[in-house]
Amino acid sequence: LGVPVVGLTTGMLVLGETITPWQWAGIALVVAALACVMLGGLVKRR
Repeated sequence: LGVPVVGLTTGMLVLGETITPWQWAGIALVVAALACVMLGGLVKRR
């Protein structure tokens, strides 16, 4: 799930591409999904 975020970040830093608001929203959704997957087990165990 982190590959699109890394790809956009690399494109921004290395190639000088600009990130649109829709892409920022997509990044936020991917990061939220990663957090749910990684932290979901901790919440479920309690």
